Amino acid sequence: MNMMLANAKLRPKTFKLYLAARTGTGMDEALFRKAVKELNKQMNAVAVDTTTFRLKISNK
Repeated sequence: MNMMLANAKLRPKTFKLYLAARTGTGMDEALFRKAVKELNKQMNAVAVDTTTFRLKISNK
């Protein structure tokens, strides 16, 4: 996790993070959004600029 946060902070233009989940495995949209929110909290704690991040939900 520390390496990921460091890469996000030091290489913001080239850093890419993909989160994926399947609803059939117990991950619903609300839980997924909660996970994204917690990840954003951790990134903000180390001053990662998350303004360019996008949330895209497919196959709704």
